[in-house]
Amino acid sequence: MGNFAINGLNQAIYTAGNLQGAAATMGQAAMAVDQSFQRVASVFTGDQYQASYPYPAAAPIQGGEGVKTKIMGLVGSMIGGGLAGGVTHQQTADALRSFKSAGIGTGVKALGLSTLKSAGIGAAVTGVISGVQNFGSVARGNMSAADAGGNVAADTIGGLIAGSAGGLSAGIASLGLSALGATGLAVTIGAVAAGAIGGVSVNRFYLKGTRDEVAGRLREAFGGTPQVPQPNQ
Repeated sequence: MGNFAINGLNQAIYTAGNLQGAAATMGQAAMAVDQSFQRVASVFTGDQYQASYPYPAAAPIQGGEGVKTKIMGLVGSMIGGGLAGGVTHQQTADALRSFKSAGIGTGVKALGLSTLKSAGIGAAVTGVISGVQNFGSVARGNMSAADAGGNVAADTIGGLIAGSAGGLSAGIASLGLSALGATGLAVTIGAVAAGAIGGVSVNRFYLKGTRDEVAGRLREAFGGTPQVPQPNQ
């Protein structure tokens, strides 16, 4: 029984490492979306766009623990927003249509239900990604369980935000594509892309300004330390 448990733990750590590598590879795409968003935003703000960080290597991620955390957050929001958009875009589009066909009250209720579903999907995705990263560090002895729990909780909040934004973006995209005559798979692909972009674009503000403070408070609430290094790769 003891050998079985040890083998199971080793396999879990090995699987976590593979998942981290896959997520790190997707980091380049997430960072590209983020920088594209900044370029577009600069057109409206009048600011001159300057890249604040280089594209990372696929593995290992370079640039310090703060950059690693941001990359993982962007990856989680991209996947969570895209998945939420792909699953809920039709429901969200129908909810948006209902504002006109059934009235504001019905529309608000329908949109609220679809947004809750999108938020749950986004939270689940980012929670899993953050859990693999943080509890992998716990298994290697680099972080306490309390600190890992606070980090995962903070990242899950970011997933709620990304999923909500991704679902709404996908619903709007679904409406627009349907109006242009697109159907079936074309609409779904467009919705997934819109959800991924929406999730990254909105969640980047949480990652930039609030996430670290929230994580520190949650780590302290869980019995950990307010300020700890982010999980090592």
